[in-house]
Amino acid sequence: MSENSVEVPAALLQERVLLDCGNVGAAAKIWVKDTYRGALPWAPFAIKVTDDLRPAPNRFHVVVANTEASWSPKELQAKLNLARSGCG
Repeated sequence: MSENSVEVPAALLQERVLLDCGNVGAAAKIWVKDTYRGALPWAPFAIKVTDDLRPAPNRFHVVVANTEASWSPKELQAKLNLARSGCG
């Protein structure tokens, strides 16, 4: 699980912007500014985020499964709840 904020220059918002998760084992789930953007179940692990960005700090939250068996839906939800509460 990873969470980062990125300051996006206004000039960049006139281009197509992709969030590339890089080397992911099995799948990735993406949130931008607390809005779920989707799951990436196969390579390339990149998603268009242009419409979600503002010329300000933009928070990205990425949950990665390195194998298909990494997390059950119940375990994933528990991990997300812990992370959002600051305990994960």
